[in-house]
Amino acid sequence: MRELRAMLDGLKGVIKNDDELNLYIERLQVMTSRIDRIQNELGRLSLLPTAESERLGALLTQSGLLDDQ
Repeated sequence: MRELRAMLDGLKGVIKNDDELNLYIERLQVMTSRIDRIQNELGRLSLLPTAESERLGALLTQSGLLDDQ
């Protein structure tokens, strides 16, 4: 998720032409797909009995924040 956060922060800038816009949209789609996968995996982990439920909750919160951006 740190990698996704860094990628999202790196996408900010001025889009000057259609090619840059298409690249920006493509990157966002890839990132959204990765976030969805992470959330699904974390959701599966939450079904297991674990002593690290607070950490899992924090990871789910972080992935949700990334998804909202």
